[in-house]
Amino acid sequence: MPARVLALAILLATAPVLAAEQNGWETSGDFRGGWFAGETRARDGGKSDSDAFNARLRFAVENSFSNRWAFRTRAAGRFSSEQDGTRAYLRGYAGNRTGAAFGDITLDEAYFSYTAPDNGPRMRIGRFQTVFNLPGVAAKSLDRDDSPNTDVTWTDGIHLEMPLAAGWRGHAIAEHRQRQGTGLARSPLDFDDGDSRISAFLGAENRQAWGPSPSAWCR
Repeated sequence: MPARVLALAILLATAPVLAAEQNGWETSGDFRGGWFAGETRARDGGKSDSDAFNARLRFAVENSFSNRWAFRTRAAGRFSSEQDGTRAYLRGYAGNRTGAAFGDITLDEAYFSYTAPDNGPRMRIGRFQTVFNLPGVAAKSLDRDDSPNTDVTWTDGIHLEMPLAAGWRGHAIAEHRQRQGTGLARSPLDFDDGDSRISAFLGAENRQAWGPSPSAWCR
């Protein structure tokens, strides 16, 4: 399996050169992999261990067809030395409840975006990535973190970002949930009920530094 991952990494490195000749299209990609090992000890004293080379490969193309509008799509795959076959698909749900399984190849981005001038409102509609991490204990239950580590997950819906006041920006996300899951929700949360397929997320952030600048302390 590592040989296959290496071949895909070489393809990723050469693809931007080939695609650069296409007018208006930009390409990008990334590769992340490592050797993962772990040991589990059960309450009855039994032990089990596992080790594998796991990797994620992603390749994206994007076109800004106007000053305000753009389209972006990205293929992502998860691979492991212990995977059972390779599957490519395009559907609303992932290979398991927590995201794409090892051996899965799919699109984790396919969206149109709009950016207003002067740092105004922004919008994405389609399939995209959302990351809102909160520090501390709250991050374990209140964050949104698509595709961490070597995972492949996504958000299907619409994301609206708008300026508020004093450096604050607001975020509103309306998402369509699949019963089989796409990675953000873990048991016992589920979306088996048809009336629970639409969810919403509201947030606000301020990335401006507060207080005196570090240079002020050095005077």
